[in-house]
Amino acid sequence: MSRQSFLGATARERAAGLTDAGTFQELAGPRDRLTSPHLPVLGEAVSFDDGIVTGGGMVRQHPVFVISQEGRFIGGAVGEVGGAKMVGIFQLALAEYEEWKSHGAQEDCRPAVIISFETGGVRLHEANAGLLAHAEVMDQIQCCRGKVPVLGLIGS
Repeated sequence: MSRQSFLGATARERAAGLTDAGTFQELAGPRDRLTSPHLPVLGEAVSFDDGIVTGGGMVRQHPVFVISQEGRFIGGAVGEVGGAKMVGIFQLALAEYEEWKSHGAQEDCRPAVIISFETGGVRLHEANAGLLAHAEVMDQIQCCRGKVPVLGLIGS
């Protein structure tokens, strides 16, 4: 990402750029073909990552879990699938925290979550499913309190 601005980068480029070179592993990516079931019914385009890139990598010796929103897809709005991907990352980070805690590892190896925001809020196309997705994400953030640091980056 050194040649491109944070603002000009795609969600996938930002996600990889937030971790040490070569360590980012995408989870539930385009090959998994996860799409919103609501968008085709409304005649809207779909994206095979639903506008949310998730995965894990390392920053120095820290395991980090990354969520990166793609503002170019429906304005970065979060729907059912994107919300589920976000919840999954928080759950993985909490599981990693429990593993870290059980081994008495050093503080500088505590797992963290980094969110690269480029959001349009709730995807209104999905109404209740989008609102529920947001509520589930907020619940997971609360579960991380005092355990897993959650860092938010806003590039635009």
